[in-house]
Amino acid sequence: MRVVRFVVGVLLLVVGAVAVAGAVVGFSEDRDADDFFVSDGHRFERPSFAITSEAVDVLTDAPGWVADLLMDPVDVRVRGSSNSGSDLFVGIAAASDVEAYLEGVAYDEVDRLKFEGSDIDYVHHDGTANPGAPGEETLWVTSAEGPGIQTLGWSVERGEWSVVVMNADASAGVDASLVLGVRLSNVVAVLWGVFAFGLIALLGGGALLFRGAGEPRTEPSNVARDDRKR
Repeated sequence: MRVVRFVVGVLLLVVGAVAVAGAVVGFSEDRDADDFFVSDGHRFERPSFAITSEAVDVLTDAPGWVADLLMDPVDVRVRGSSNSGSDLFVGIAAASDVEAYLEGVAYDEVDRLKFEGSDIDYVHHDGTANPGAPGEETLWVTSAEGPGIQTLGWSVERGEWSVVVMNADASAGVDASLVLGVRLSNVVAVLWGVFAFGLIALLGGGALLFRGAGEPRTEPSNVARDDRKR
C-alpha cells in the first residue's frame, strides 16, 4: 500500500504541476480588450497579385456533434492596412473556391508563419492571367475592404478554408501589415478550471506522499523469518 500511495502521489504532483503551469501560461498570454489572443505584427509583401494562407481543414472528418462542440466558441480576426497606399482587401472563402478564383494567376501561398516572430515562408504559384477585383466576387464567407485599417472577423465553421490578402483593385504587388487574433469563448473560466484542477491534484499528491512517508514499514513476522532461515 505504501508503494501504491507513493506512485499515485508522484503522478498527481506531476499532473497538477503541468496543469497549474499551463493555466499560468494561458493567463500570461497577451489578450486585447476583446479577449483575442493576438499575434505579433506581420508584414506580408510579395510582387504577385495575391497572398493566401494554406488551406486550413477545420474538422471536416469529425462527427457533426464534435465539430459543433469545438467550433462554436472560436472566432478569428485579421486586422491591418496596406503599406503601398492601395486599398486593402482581406477575405475568407472555401479553399476550392479560392483555388478556382486564382487559377492561372500568379500568387503566393504562406507555407510557414509563426504566431510570434516575423519570419514567413512562401510557395509561389506561377500564372499569366489577371484576377478580377476581389470585392466583386461572391465566393467570400466574410471580407473587409477599403483604405486605412481594415478588420475582418469570422466565427469558425466546419470546412476547408483559405484567407486571401490582395489589393482591392486586384493590382499586382501586395504589401500589407496584419495582426492575427484568435478568441476562445469563456477562455478565462476554462483557465481557472484547469488551475483549480491542478491545485487539487497537487494537494492530493502531497497528501498521499505525506501519509506514505509517515506510514511505518511492516516488518516480517517471526514465523516468516523462521521460515526463511530453514
